[in-house]
Amino acid sequence: MKKIVPDPPVPPRRPLPPSLLTYEAPLTHASELLQCAYATAYECADSLQGQRRALALSTTHLITQAQDLIDLIIDHLQIDTPPPPTPE
Repeated sequence: MKKIVPDPPVPPRRPLPPSLLTYEAPLTHASELLQCAYATAYECADSLQGQRRALALSTTHLITQAQDLIDLIIDHLQIDTPPPPTPE
């Protein structure tokens, strides 16, 4: 089947310096560690009551904020990384 409408042009991407590309793996690992920390704090809060529960749940909110920052950085790195060439 022939494609009637062509793909829109891909905007040019700035290539990242190699030094920044090395940060993606550690940031991804940190993101996964924060997911584990969140699950641990949440499960801990489940077994507590009162002020201690509130403290454990506030920890989950702090972890979520850190997670969001790291995910934003990872997304930015992935957007700026040029896609691999596609075979034609």
